Amino acid sequence: QRPAPEHLLIALVDQGTAEVLRALSRAGVDPAAARRAVLAAIAAPEGQPLLTLPPLTPAGTMDRPPLPAERLDDRAWRVLRWRQDHLPLDRLHGRADWEALSRLEQKAAWRTADRFGLDDDQRYSLTRHHRDQVRQRMAAARPDLAGPPRAPGRPVRRHAYLNVTAGWGVWLQNRQADVRDRWFRLRTTPYYRGAPQP
Repeated sequence: QRPAPEHLLIALVDQGTAEVLRALSRAGVDPAAARRAVLAAIAAPEGQPLLTLPPLTPAGTMDRPPLPAERLDDRAWRVLRWRQDHLPLDRLHGRADWEALSRLEQKAAWRTADRFGLDDDQRYSLTRHHRDQVRQRMAAARPDLAGPPRAPGRPVRRHAYLNVTAGWGVWLQNRQADVRDRWFRLRTTPYYRGAPQP
């Protein structure tokens, strides 16, 4: 059948979201009775199974914008705002420091969401808003370091029999980034003393 308003109504009723149920309740409509009437109107069997839709991607991922800042979890956002106010911006001496601070703050946002047991909409929205605030403050403090990440070096030509080692370069770069992140975190620990705990 061509999609019609009746099909949309069945899909909405079958999802049973709080917003739809509230709207039907305000209108004085019983969802089960509405579903039966609509199924009869489109000549579908009364025992038609519920329509299931895949869950939406979390807010702040793919094409879904993050939740607005005023809808973020107050407790978690308060912790992250404190971190934004205490960023070790005077320790940004090069692009490696910039990237280390960016990664450390992303991990901090993720840990904060974990500690408060937040859902994915909150988690990804908090992470996006925190990342944007951190980048803005870093760019204001060190505009000379702002810009896209460094491009990787020129690829090395490898013989066919050496292709098995192709992943070693990436692995080593990741270990190097981990060491830099740990060293940067050790150097900047005093900046975060007194941070509010989740």
